[in-house]
Amino acid sequence: MHGSIHGNIGNLVSLSVLAMDYNYFSGSVPNEIGKLQMLQDCSFVGGGEGSEDGGGVVGVNDG
Repeated sequence: MHGSIHGNIGNLVSLSVLAMDYNYFSGSVPNEIGKLQMLQDCSFVGGGEGSEDGGGVVGVNDG
């Protein structure tokens, strides 16, 4: 996938796993992701222009 992550992602209130690995997103993760109260695992590994090392992982806090 290419482009940005839309703020409507915050409407997926029952989402528990968000794996967006090996995509080419631009911009930042929208603040609305904080509305995902059931989210346990979230990863954005790999992808991105110029990415050679696999990117990184975004963690989710419990509180």
